[in-house]
Amino acid sequence: MFPESHAFAFGVTAYQASWLKYHYPLEFFAAIFNQQPMGFYNLETLKEDAKRHGIRVLNPDVNKSRTVCIIENGAIRLGFLNVQSLGGVSAKAIEAGRQKQGAFTSIGDFLERSGVLEEVALNIAGAGGFDSLEPNRRKVKMGNRAQVPPH
Repeated sequence: MFPESHAFAFGVTAYQASWLKYHYPLEFFAAIFNQQPMGFYNLETLKEDAKRHGIRVLNPDVNKSRTVCIIENGAIRLGFLNVQSLGGVSAKAIEAGRQKQGAFTSIGDFLERSGVLEEVALNIAGAGGFDSLEPNRRKVKMGNRAQVPPH
């Protein structure tokens, strides 16, 4: 009986997921992105699937993202937890710094107010998180050490 019940449960789950993906694609993909890593498909594969279904996926942004993915103007904005090596504590610190004193105005301002480690800042830069402040990612990565304010 186990194989039959397992197959039935899997069939019901697959049907429900397909229905949600068809009728509520933004919400479906945002929820799937927020459950990563799940072990089946990596985030890049899921992003490509979302794009094939007409969903725009926006990079993380230090001034717009939240800890998890959100729906923003008919697109999905990736959250801080989708950035490699950026955990919940750093994500909350970025959000707190932004809430206290408003949007970050420069990369130096971000580093000073968020308190994230250099490795994390470099990963944010690689993910496009500073594109709104400096669109040249190479410049951001190369100039990161110069941006760190003295303590």
